[in-house]
Amino acid sequence: MLAKKWRLTKNNDFQRVKKQGRSRFSQILVVRYCINNLSISRFAIVISLKISKRAVVRNKIKRQLLYVIQQHLLNFKQGYDIIIFTRPAIVNVNYQQKEQILLKLFHLSKLLPVLDAKLTNSQNEKIRN
Repeated sequence: MLAKKWRLTKNNDFQRVKKQGRSRFSQILVVRYCINNLSISRFAIVISLKISKRAVVRNKIKRQLLYVIQQHLLNFKQGYDIIIFTRPAIVNVNYQQKEQILLKLFHLSKLLPVLDAKLTNSQNEKIRN
């Protein structure tokens, strides 16, 4: 779990990111981000009941995405609020693919300056700006 200072929790902040933020998306994830004028970046992951009715499945996906963020936390550009929305197709994707796609979306949005994972051409085609 992320420390509280790295988490985006207030409803006003969510609404601001949704209205003013920019987004990048793939078939399984949507990343919305907005400048927050703070010295740190804050994160939130949204997994709706449309993904799965079972909390076990939703929590597993959330833990996997949080782990990717924690591994690269110090490499993120500072001063952004970032919300990650999941799509139903994420249930059928393994961890390595989730990690590569999430890192690619962060790189495309210029939130993560260095891209650690190399993607194949087919994975690049799935990701749209």
